Amino acid sequence: MIRIATLRMDILSYWRCGTGEGRSAMLDETCLRDKHGLPFVPGRHLKGLLREAVRQLGEFGAEKFEGEAVSLFGEIGFRRGPNQAPIPRRRTKPGLLGVESARLAQGDAAYFASNADARAELFRVVRSTAIDRMTRTARETSLRQEEVTIPLTLFAGIDLLGQPGEGGQEAILDCLDQATMMFRSVGAKRNRALGRCIVTLEAA
Repeated sequence: MIRIATLRMDILSYWRCGTGEGRSAMLDETCLRDKHGLPFVPGRHLKGLLREAVRQLGEFGAEKFEGEAVSLFGEIGFRRGPNQAPIPRRRTKPGLLGVESARLAQGDAAYFASNADARAELFRVVRSTAIDRMTRTARETSLRQEEVTIPLTLFAGIDLLGQPGEGGQEAILDCLDQATMMFRSVGAKRNRALGRCIVTLEAA
């Protein structure tokens, strides 16, 4: 395993990678935290976003991107075998790249992990409700309170797990660099303005 690059994520708006759980009667959704209580973006989420970006570039006809999504990030879920039978994920082709979770820079992480008051300031609560189209008033029981994280800069390592093909690491880095330009947002509710971001690739 060789570290070939780091993703820098400048998150520009409130964002949340959710737990799928609330907290008592006060919060309907909470933010994912690591063992130190700090927010992060899971590597599997980033890997999925990168895979989709590379796949779209291939569909748009970008040079040398056809099939690269599977080559770099592997196959997901189930695929069909010769007799159309589903093949379990454990038997699908692995990808060349591993993507770590995106976290705060080491110094920032150490500060917030040791300072509970400062750590609490990383999070906010936003409220939303549904509007009845006929009465133009809030629908009953529709008020939601959700925890979000403030804009932050996070970093995620990218590792080469196998032998690169034609073009070597340079071709892979070029592919990733173009894929990062497809990023617009990260985390939950991306279609509702959460998680707007700029992602750049920093070679190791």
